[in-house]
Amino acid sequence: MVTEDDMNALVMLTKPPDDMQDLTPDQLVTAAAQLGVIEGRVKMAKSQLAAMRERVFSALVSDHIDQVGYGSRTSEVDGFKIKISRTKSVSWDADKMRAIETAIREVWKKRPEDYMDVTRKISEKSWNAWPSDLQYTFAEARTVKDGALTITLEKQDNV
Repeated sequence: MVTEDDMNALVMLTKPPDDMQDLTPDQLVTAAAQLGVIEGRVKMAKSQLAAMRERVFSALVSDHIDQVGYGSRTSEVDGFKIKISRTKSVSWDADKMRAIETAIREVWKKRPEDYMDVTRKISEKSWNAWPSDLQYTFAEARTVKDGALTITLEKQDNV
């Protein structure tokens, strides 16, 4: 349920940028905190909606789901055309893949890259622990991109 505080925060946050400069730091902190509360409620509501949608659709097409496998299938149920899609998620065991890569190279005398995607990376923890001369050796292969920006506001009790 949207509260009066939620509405006040939304009003403050939908002001044009020039008007936002007129807000006091306390008002901005309050609006940001309320926005966090609203975001949490929206996230929970979306999760509940997704679960309800899955239950309703599963009940509607329960006789047809097992026939789909992976991919898509269109069926007609009580005069409704229903498209059922199922994706698959594949993961690979890294240790077993390394053993196979070694076998391809040493036993088959072939290039593993012809059969599999070979990804090489260095953890940031390892990179930071390396001496500068070792970092220099790998520096040309390293690209750093900005990640997500996170800003946290905390109201101090003693202020």
